[in-house]
Amino acid sequence: MVLIIPLLYPAILSNGLQTGPEQLETSLLGGFVFDKTTKVGLANFTAEVEREHFIGRQTTTRPDGYYQFNLSAGHYTIKVFSDLGQLLLEEEFDLLEGQKLKMDLPVDKDVILLSRIHGTILDRDGEKVPEATVRVNRERPKSSNSTSTSDNGNYQLLMPPGVYSVEVFYRGELEYNKTVSFHWGEDLELNLTLTGLDVEKTFSLQDVLDFVLDNWINLLVLLITILLILLAYLGFLGVQRRFKKHEKKFLDTEWFISGKKLVQRVILIIVASILVRQFALMSPGIDEYVWSWYKVIILPLLGIVFVLFLMRVALFWTTRFWEYFGSQKDSKGDNLIPKEFISLLEPISKYLIMFLSGIVILVIGLFMIGLKEQISHTSGDFFTRNASKIIFLVVLIVIAIFLKRFIDTFFKEVSSKAKKVSPQMLDMSRKGTFGITYFALALIFMFTLLSIAGLGDIGTTFLLVISMIVGLVVSFAATGSIGNMLSGLVLISMKPFEVGDRVQLGDSMIGDVENIGIMFTRIRDLEGRLLEIPNNNILQNNLANFSASARGGGFAVFVDSTLGYDIAPKKARELMIKASLMTPGVLIVPAPYVLVRSFMNHCVEYRLRAFTDNPRNMASIRSTVMENMMDLFHGEGLEIMSPLTVFELHREDWATGTRMSQLSRVDRFREDGSSTHPPAE
Repeated sequence: MVLIIPLLYPAILSNGLQTGPEQLETSLLGGFVFDKTTKVGLANFTAEVEREHFIGRQTTTRPDGYYQFNLSAGHYTIKVFSDLGQLLLEEEFDLLEGQKLKMDLPVDKDVILLSRIHGTILDRDGEKVPEATVRVNRERPKSSNSTSTSDNGNYQLLMPPGVYSVEVFYRGELEYNKTVSFHWGEDLELNLTLTGLDVEKTFSLQDVLDFVLDNWINLLVLLITILLILLAYLGFLGVQRRFKKHEKKFLDTEWFISGKKLVQRVILIIVASILVRQFALMSPGIDEYVWSWYKVIILPLLGIVFVLFLMRVALFWTTRFWEYFGSQKDSKGDNLIPKEFISLLEPISKYLIMFLSGIVILVIGLFMIGLKEQISHTSGDFFTRNASKIIFLVVLIVIAIFLKRFIDTFFKEVSSKAKKVSPQMLDMSRKGTFGITYFALALIFMFTLLSIAGLGDIGTTFLLVISMIVGLVVSFAATGSIGNMLSGLVLISMKPFEVGDRVQLGDSMIGDVENIGIMFTRIRDLEGRLLEIPNNNILQNNLANFSASARGGGFAVFVDSTLGYDIAPKKARELMIKASLMTPGVLIVPAPYVLVRSFMNHCVEYRLRAFTDNPRNMASIRSTVMENMMDLFHGEGLEIMSPLTVFELHREDWATGTRMSQLSRVDRFREDGSSTHPPAE
């Protein structure tokens, strides 16, 4: 189909799809725009040059009123617009190859030069005509303007003074043509009646037949084009199915996928061009409003498609390139290039390819909308002035990527070698380092961009605001949530306990550590309750770590007991140690031992210390020791006198010399040896 298209559409190539060699811009036009009354140069005025088959160029005058253009030889029209966009001057001139032409342009900036034409369009029945096109044209110097009538048939146009032809179109047909002369600042009302126009007319069968007879060749070519497109698409599907049967792997390669997308997009653009061109041949409206600009963007669109294809190919080969170097080994069998180095350079090279492709596509798009002159001059000056800053921004991006890899590698090394450092502390340190580093780089990047844009003062103000915010954060660092965060950092760095340890906080709370956070530490107590304890409270209380004690050789489970004075200390010690050794979980080494703590009014207080390395069952071990003590003492006929006891008081009647017995009250002993009741006499 691609070979048949040039045979069917030779007119397409002559209407914009093919261009000749580009003329060199070797001529120079320059001069001053000045007020002809005061002879002072006018700044920020717009000078615009136009030529047939040439996209207009504009420039803004300097503070002294100077303007300049680099052009090719030809016949041009130059226009001067005020800083408010008002047309003040329009002249024609010829420019020779290699000529340096100086044109000073005197204007009267205080005079309103635009003229106005307005009025109402009516049909032969006196009805207002909406959506009619009113266009005014001037040959020398060439100028034109157009508008459409409103629902009330009204129109209005502004133009420089001169001799114009006024044309009225309705539904693509010329209905009125008249020559009118406008003077400086003239306001002309021109009401037009289109005597041959019937707004209410509808298309009849004859209109359709006339259209077909007038455009039967174009309709036939359009039909053949559609059939060829369908046949080509069906043929493409057939070839693809054939390849799938024999070369399935080839269809999955990056080359085939990228090439297929390139061919599809190119064919789509060509087919769209053919269809638009054929419709333009049948409709003056499509030719004027669609094909006139579509033919200008065809080549840029093909260029963008080709750039995207080259980008995909470059990314494909970049991946293969780094895979090849990553697989190379030296004489010792090690990687010739470290994997960390490759993992750093591969994304940098890919991002660079995508960045350059985006710049090229952006430039093509700007050229497509007629900004070639502005880009060639403005971009050149911009890069000349800011080349060092742009290079610094690129280097800054590369440094940011290198720092990310370096910080990751550094903390991995620290984690593998420093076993005693908490993983939570390492993770927080890594994230904090990332945050501070990227925050600093972001500030530098932003200040550099503001400097390129000429907004350095804003960067200074922003730095002051950031400094104030940081100062406020630091001022509140010792209170509230920040205090808990600092306490969390202390716990994570000092590691008084780890997740899973059994600890005692203060005098009573015992539980297992489930999580160590920045703000809170989560502990599950022996009753199964999940407690969220602020880190400040943990640092302010005594802390016992039973799990750490168990890992260091064991810790003591103690049992206090009070026995009567009639029980020999040796016997008491023997039974208490025996009770502890009978208990599962009690260690033989270090051996249990018994101490006498105090002599109380009616008993002796003993303390048994039995060692264990099982903190999870410490409560059960203590309970079993106490049960075994009760069994042994009761088996020996001995009485444990705590915490409640009933004792028998013996006293002698000094008068009769007889011994008497009396049952005392139930007495509750305190830990310090005193009683809740005074001793009986």
